[in-house]
Amino acid sequence: MNRPSLQGRSRRVRRLPGPRPFERLELRLAPAVFTVSTVADNGDDSNPVAGSLRAAIVGVNASGDATNAIEFSIPGAGVQTI
Repeated sequence: MNRPSLQGRSRRVRRLPGPRPFERLELRLAPAVFTVSTVADNGDDSNPVAGSLRAAIVGVNASGDATNAIEFSIPGAGVQTI
């Protein structure tokens, strides 16, 4: 069966009338990461030392999001005592 060549011809695409349906996705948020970068602690929950474990715990608790995390990046070699 011989078919005519489509070279040089545009191909028509059939489109359905009306708006195109879109699926609504759930809200996605990335968890916050609180980094501990110092062993300092002033014992004050209302104004903790920036970068301290206390500041990280206060921040996570204030956010109310259970998916948040605390990471440790304390400078120095060996075991660090907090």
